Amino acid sequence: MLPIPAELKAALDALPLPIREDGKQEDLGFCFWTGRGTQQSAREMGWCSLRCAFERASIKNAKPQRLRHTLATDILARGGTMADAADILATTESVARKRYAKWSPARQERISTLMRTLYAVPAKPEEHTRQTVN
Repeated sequence: MLPIPAELKAALDALPLPIREDGKQEDLGFCFWTGRGTQQSAREMGWCSLRCAFERASIKNAKPQRLRHTLATDILARGGTMADAADILATTESVARKRYAKWSPARQERISTLMRTLYAVPAKPEEHTRQTVN
């Protein structure tokens, strides 16, 4: 379980409850699914809910994967480890590293600082010179 911002909790609490077959509303413990049906139907309902949310928020060309990238970037930029990002995003550490490491400015700065420390690499990219070996 992960804590969520109070604003998100309030928005989720304001959603209507799922409607049972007899027409009555029932809290089944899910926000975007009835808890019944197939995984495919759950994915379709999730996509539909996200499309509606993106439209209401006026987010053009929105896709759930962009939200994952944003979350991964924020985790890594604030000092979280690749293992933290993988756990939160429910993926493996190797997949998280492959997909999200390059998006982390904080990680890039740590690597750049390390390389400057190890090899006295100039701090500004324009100071770098490319050398070729014959």
